[in-house]
Amino acid sequence: DILQEPLFIESVRIAPFKPRGTDVNVVLDLMIHDIEIIQHIVKSPVERVDAIGAPVFTTEEDIANARILFKSGCVANVTASRISLKSERKMRIFQRDTYITLDFQNRKLLVAQKGNGELFPGVPNVRVDERELGEADALRSDTEGYYMTPALFSDSLPGMRINREEIFGPVASIIRVKNYDEALATANDTAFGLSAGIATTSLKHATHFKRHVQAGMVMVNLPTAGVDYHVPFGGRKGSSYGPREQGRYAQEFFTIVKTAYTLA
Repeated sequence: DILQEPLFIESVRIAPFKPRGTDVNVVLDLMIHDIEIIQHIVKSPVERVDAIGAPVFTTEEDIANARILFKSGCVANVTASRISLKSERKMRIFQRDTYITLDFQNRKLLVAQKGNGELFPGVPNVRVDERELGEADALRSDTEGYYMTPALFSDSLPGMRINREEIFGPVASIIRVKNYDEALATANDTAFGLSAGIATTSLKHATHFKRHVQAGMVMVNLPTAGVDYHVPFGGRKGSSYGPREQGRYAQEFFTIVKTAYTLA
């Protein structure tokens, strides 16, 4: 009930540089999470976005700032950086007679509200409420949650965004092809390659597909979801990093090799 009609929101998310996620810019790596929270708070369509960013340690933007104007009149100033010397994640929300600070990193909440009367002539009384949010299990919270409805996109084309990026959700797309050769070429025409499958009664096509599809795991007449624990798990191209997990390959995955000499 504290949030009413936000007028201005300032969001800062900064962190030291880490190699994880540097294949995308800082907007997709960090800022996107705060933008989603702000949209939920404001509950108004976006009217205009002014943004700027710069690549510093990588080829993608490592620091970015966006100024978002909503139709309600609220303005959000959002900053994200992955090249800072410290970690900080705070959001400040300003509305009529109320100022709210959310410290996500330290799990603290501060609410300052205009009270009755004056502290001094021309200076209003201000009530300040500080709370420690503490640890919490989001799965046990009494909320409805957020779910994505399963969706199937028909008659899509290979160049469409839905077929060029990974969607971690119950979403699938259909690309129509003329024959097996075109189907194999289409399956390989992607930057990713975690799992692939073919449904066929042709032993020839099944054998050829297993050998030539560019994926780390291949299924024939089976769902493309997961593998047994005793076999290697991993992908190819953009769906893989380092050695495989599980099976005998797990020894390499979880081992740091060191060479040492001793002269006695």
